[in-house]
Amino acid sequence: IARLRYSVPGVTLISPPPHHDIYSIEDLAQLIFDLKQVNPDALVSVKLVSRPGVGTIATGVAKAYAD
Repeated sequence: IARLRYSVPGVTLISPPPHHDIYSIEDLAQLIFDLKQVNPDALVSVKLVSRPGVGTIATGVAKAYAD
């Protein structure tokens, strides 16, 4: 993770803030679609919280074509 975020292993990193314009899986799918329209080669990653029901959310993220 440190290498991906251009940091040094062991250094505490702040997670990106939540996007307050995304309230549903459909909103997320639209954002992923828009990002890929602007740059088809872009890799779009989605950070999920591990909690009950995350499998359903992960399925929606996969169906939205996140990388």
